[in-house]
Amino acid sequence: MLEQGGYNHPSTSWAWLAQAQYSYQGKYVATASVRYDEIYKFAPKARGGYFPGVSAAWLVSKEDFMLGNDVFTFLKIRGGYGKTGNDSIEAFLYQDTYSLSAKYNDVVAAVLERQANPNLGWEEAYMASFGIDATLYNNVNVTLELYNTTNKNLLLAVPQASSTGFFEFMDNVGEVRNRGIELAVDGDIFKTRDLVWNVGFNI
Repeated sequence: MLEQGGYNHPSTSWAWLAQAQYSYQGKYVATASVRYDEIYKFAPKARGGYFPGVSAAWLVSKEDFMLGNDVFTFLKIRGGYGKTGNDSIEAFLYQDTYSLSAKYNDVVAAVLERQANPNLGWEEAYMASFGIDATLYNNVNVTLELYNTTNKNLLLAVPQASSTGFFEFMDNVGEVRNRGIELAVDGDIFKTRDLVWNVGFNI
């Protein structure tokens, strides 16, 4: 007896990106962008996602009042806010899934194994940051950054009660926040023409 099997399914995804940047005298820089992504993994009415972002920076070390400053040879203050998306799931989890391994009265029967979710869509991350980059005495580099990231509509396989007949249901649920402060410092403590010894740390 010859058995044949296999599958064939189309998959599509596309995106567009628009970005604008403005710089004034090399001291003040602003950037704005927006991205639209659409992917086949999600339900038809939730496949598209808009992901905007803005950022700004002030190069303080280029200001006239910083001329001749031997301590801060470079100083920049920056901040930003943006939204990104996560699509890290398998394809077609928004659809009903049937198994044809059962029989009823010697006839192949279709058994529902997974329920559809017509609202399954993007997991979203909202990110805000504020930072300072500095170089002291033209040697020691310091970066201080405050960040806050909130993930919403998490893509999770939610466990179901055994009475439903299903083990799990893929859905957008929950919210997670990650925030903190990061400090990084590095610099050359020994430097010759043939050897450079650089030491750094971050917390």
